[in-house]
Amino acid sequence: MAFKSASARCHKPFSDWLVFLSERLDDAGRLIDDNERFRDFIDCDFDDNTYEFCEIWNSSLIYLKDNSFLHEEDIDYLKTLGQTLGYLDITAQEIGIKLFLENLHAKINEISANLTDKIRISIIAGMVSGIFIVVLLV
Repeated sequence: MAFKSASARCHKPFSDWLVFLSERLDDAGRLIDDNERFRDFIDCDFDDNTYEFCEIWNSSLIYLKDNSFLHEEDIDYLKTLGQTLGYLDITAQEIGIKLFLENLHAKINEISANLTDKIRISIIAGMVSGIFIVVLLV
């Protein structure tokens, strides 16, 4: 439910991804409940790893990658976040989320610095191109 309510505050394709993730988690929750209820009556053991949060998170990232502009490196960042959210210990989750946010801020600062350099280069290239065209026309 948390992911579904968060999707209302996001733009596409992220809102679609959060709804997709929420539906997958709801489906897994229903399967776990059904399997627990009927486990005593059947002879096979269900593979609990099928319902791990991290696996569902990673499979939803495939959906996000296919429907967004994110690069593989961005998806890898989100995979590490999914591993953090999969812990049962709330303190470990909070520490992992703080670490994730610190890494994300560092990456944003790195990209911003590179963007400033690229903007300067494009301005200079535009000016040089303009001067070259004026020289050719004169």
